[in-house]
Amino acid sequence: MRQLDEVVVEASPVLEEAAIRTDGSLVNVVGQEQIEGMNAGDLAAALRRVPGVSVSRFNLVGSFGGGDGGAVFVRGHGSGRPGSEIVTMLDGAPRFNGVWTHPLLDMLAVDNAKRIEVLKTPQPVLLGNMAFGAVNIVPKAMEEPGCRTRLVGSGGSHSTFFGLLENGYSEGRLSSWMTGSHRRSDGHRANADGEVTNLFGNFGVQLDDHWRMRLLANVTEGRASDPRAAGAPAIPLVEEYETDSEFFVLTVEHQHERASGFLKLFHESGYTEWLQWDGAFPPPVNQRFTNVSDFESYGVRLQERVEADRGLAFTLGWDLHFYGGEARDLYPAAPGAGTQFGGAMFRNNAFYGLAEWERELGGGATLTPSFGARFNDSREFDDQWGLQAGLVWERGGTRLFANFSRAFNYAGVYAAVFNGNWAAFPIAPDAWRSLEPETLKHFELGIEQEWSPELRTLLTAYHDRVSDAIRFDAPPPPVAITNIGSYEVTGIEGYAFWTPASGLELFLGGAWQDADPGNTPNYPEWSAALGGRWEFADQWTLHWDAEYVGAQFTQGTRFSPGVRKVGDYLLVNARLARAFEAGRVDGEVFVAVENLTDEDYEFRPGYPMPGITPTLGFELVF
Repeated sequence: MRQLDEVVVEASPVLEEAAIRTDGSLVNVVGQEQIEGMNAGDLAAALRRVPGVSVSRFNLVGSFGGGDGGAVFVRGHGSGRPGSEIVTMLDGAPRFNGVWTHPLLDMLAVDNAKRIEVLKTPQPVLLGNMAFGAVNIVPKAMEEPGCRTRLVGSGGSHSTFFGLLENGYSEGRLSSWMTGSHRRSDGHRANADGEVTNLFGNFGVQLDDHWRMRLLANVTEGRASDPRAAGAPAIPLVEEYETDSEFFVLTVEHQHERASGFLKLFHESGYTEWLQWDGAFPPPVNQRFTNVSDFESYGVRLQERVEADRGLAFTLGWDLHFYGGEARDLYPAAPGAGTQFGGAMFRNNAFYGLAEWERELGGGATLTPSFGARFNDSREFDDQWGLQAGLVWERGGTRLFANFSRAFNYAGVYAAVFNGNWAAFPIAPDAWRSLEPETLKHFELGIEQEWSPELRTLLTAYHDRVSDAIRFDAPPPPVAITNIGSYEVTGIEGYAFWTPASGLELFLGGAWQDADPGNTPNYPEWSAALGGRWEFADQWTLHWDAEYVGAQFTQGTRFSPGVRKVGDYLLVNARLARAFEAGRVDGEVFVAVENLTDEDYEFRPGYPMPGITPTLGFELVF
């Protein structure tokens, strides 16, 4: 994917940057320092303070994928399957469960991230299907000659432990980065335990002055229990969700004076096991069973950007993506009961182009219009066009920007599973083929102002209209994946980065959203984040943040009682660190506390989150 302009505020709290790309789209960046400063252990924790982003979770460690026990919503999008309208990527290659077509956060470890890019503006041209928003993990890599080893360990309340060991090496044309990490917790409630293991490698070879080849490999395992909603009827087991995946990306890329591009070959395979209790069948069948999904995703991404004369630039690309798998229910006492889906692989084949023209207007001003289109050939559904246009005017420290896009999202393999395999209900096996893709028409207008080297602000307003939204239509019968209709959202986001004194960085961000219908899920009307980074003495650093999220409606994705509301909450968190040097070792000891005010809050109805949660830890760098 296209890279951001190099405008980096490394010390800023919460966000490293809020950037306007040359095509008029808005990107938020959370860097490694922000991840560590917020003591964020997963993607939801790293992004939940970003303006316009909301999350859901059940546990301290581990994402329960059998519902929305671990999900990220960008400007509310992602409510179909948890996150399904949001394309999630590692190193610019898509990564999600190929059967259920939604990201599993345990497969997207923040321990691998140099930075996390949140593309707020829909990306129907450069990214295509599912791109109502996007989250891309830019991986760590060894960028300077030498050898570097880093060891991190921490422990906290609820028997929560974390360990990380990573090594970077670079000499001559060869470089490598390897990371191994493990997290576990007993949980803040009974049956809220979880653990995640992550192994990552990024290996590169510089072929010549312009060409480079990289191989990225990532193996993950995750497990999370469902503590169930408070007061829910007891069942004879603890439901668990396990995830296992292997992900590889081979990249060949080049950088010349006026041309740059890449070829990516990617492949992911894995499985999920969801241990459940089923009381719907009469005895003796009602019992424990396991839903097993074997998923796969693979494809090619080819992109070339050429800068021509007179400010013209063209980006051309081709994407070919296959994704899917099989799903089955294993009833020990009733073989063949439940879902038995033999498998399917969906295919998207797409060509796209984007043109940008930077024009000088005189007086130091520039104007950059852009337009792009993608044609997507789907093997299973009707073909689709993705369109976007942008306009950026810049003079001095002022930037005005506007963008329009038409994005699309197809139903995934999950639609064939649901609509063709619920034997207890009268659904035609091929009913999923008649599903229309949900479409998004997006309009946005904003202004960025650099008032001084110490103060920069950004304000943006947008309007979204989603048609033919694809949702799970819960009981009473018929149960099906259907197109439920349309909804609209109007929103405003604001950002301020301020350095009032040497060693002190402040961030203020906020969002307002108005959804129609008013009970549209995952759209808190108000949210805000205030954060600071203060080097108040030699070797001492304090990170702190306060996060307010207003009341919002939620809807479970599996036999939920309908749309329900969760209340607002205000969280205050802090991390105090003391750096030191011991010979050839640089180190740090820290204490982090989440929910300093012991706020009573929840992301989902009946799932209270922990109160005051302290953590002690250290870091050693050799």
